[in-house]
Amino acid sequence: MARDLSNLDIVKVTWYDATSSDDWTDLADVDLEPAKITSVGYLLEDNEVYILLVQNLDAVNDSMSMIMAIPSLWIESIELLAVQTDGKPPQLPKHFKRAKHMDA
Repeated sequence: MARDLSNLDIVKVTWYDATSSDDWTDLADVDLEPAKITSVGYLLEDNEVYILLVQNLDAVNDSMSMIMAIPSLWIESIELLAVQTDGKPPQLPKHFKRAKHMDA
């Protein structure tokens, strides 16, 4: 499936991940809960079953790395951090400040 990598939103996803223990544990000592995770990346896909979150993107060569599929039922929230349009740098919220070398 061809995707347009020049217009991906940058999001912060708060979600729950499975945890496990492989130690022998007495029943009374079992204290295991899902881990609450925060991930930031480009939102590649969002459907009823899962999202695809990409952490590293090379839009010039249409390649990416660190792709994560997160089941929708595991997601607590998705916060929009920046919108990328027409291949231009993401439009950051006003409270973000770019490094001085970025303004040159």
